[in-house]
Amino acid sequence: MSFACIIPVKGKEMKSRLSKLLKSERRETLSVQMFMHVALCASKVFGSENVFVVTPSQKYILLASSLGIKSIKEPEQCGVNGAVNLALERVDASTYFILPSDLPLLTANELSRAKALSREFDVLLAPSYSFDGTNLLTFRKNSKVKLSYDKNSFWNHLRSAARRRMRITVLSSLGIINDLDTLEDIRRIATGRLNIGMAEKIREVWMEIRQQY
Repeated sequence: MSFACIIPVKGKEMKSRLSKLLKSERRETLSVQMFMHVALCASKVFGSENVFVVTPSQKYILLASSLGIKSIKEPEQCGVNGAVNLALERVDASTYFILPSDLPLLTANELSRAKALSREFDVLLAPSYSFDGTNLLTFRKNSKVKLSYDKNSFWNHLRSAARRRMRITVLSSLGIINDLDTLEDIRRIATGRLNIGMAEKIREVWMEIRQQY
């Protein structure tokens, strides 16, 4: 069984929902740190040769190259659905993992567990903390789920797989469900007294915000 881990990165206007709280330079730094963390975790589990970053940004292409990770250049920013479909056209594997770049608490052990589960199920899903997004989507080449990375993507992906009577499992582990988009995400992670992934860096961001406001 061959694996491919796809990480879509839009590359501009990163973390725009935090624009009233953090300057663009700070948001960019945070986005890069999270991307590097996720990419390194994925490389440990799948091997750097099996990790693919899809982005229109030359900056993230260079960052991927520095980690020995392959990149697929989007001709323009076409959204997560478009980015993932582009990667699926370019990359041949028996099982695909779609992973966002903003999971600061992600661990390699969690991805290893997901990889093991993917051998037993056609589709593996992990929701976002609020259960409206999809923080991990895994499917086999012959069991592709209709992509729906927009409102309520978790439920849309689950519904798509269920309608085709695929074997489905849902993984809800700490590092995968906790993506970072909003002030509430930062607060929850920073005050959770966790010591995994980028928890300490998120605490630093939380302290910066509290000092300013």
